[in-house]
Amino acid sequence: MLNKSTVTEYLENYLADLEYAYGRNKSLENLNFITCSTPWFNNEQEADEYLEELRSVAGAFKQASWSKR
Repeated sequence: MLNKSTVTEYLENYLADLEYAYGRNKSLENLNFITCSTPWFNNEQEADEYLEELRSVAGAFKQASWSKR
């Protein structure tokens, strides 16, 4: 059964993979190359906004899963 904790882990792992690919140098080439279903990023602003939204979603799920325990 899928629960909020599992969803949170999936989101956090996905985020970590994207952040690793994007890296400190903000390599759009790496980020776009290793992903398949993630949107294509044309510039750093698009990538940064996507990652920030994903951080917010992961954080909301994490907070919700902890508040229900």
